[in-house]
Amino acid sequence: VATKIWHGHPLRQFMSAYKVRVTLIPLFDVLMLLAVRYLRESTDLSSQAFYWSAIVISTALQAIVHSLQFNAQMTFFAH
Repeated sequence: VATKIWHGHPLRQFMSAYKVRVTLIPLFDVLMLLAVRYLRESTDLSSQAFYWSAIVISTALQAIVHSLQFNAQMTFFAH
């Protein structure tokens, strides 16, 4: 799938994934920390959903970015 998007340019693929890793993942981590703070103050269902959503999104993005960067490295060293 990544080859179709970046057309065999591993450096562009790696840098695109790196931009996501540096910008979006820390934002979701901060949201998770804010959710922990709100979860301490109130135990309603919305704060728990916000907390678990932030954890799932952050973990999923981290796994996707890791896979994209690994794929880019393997493509680069295969040539």
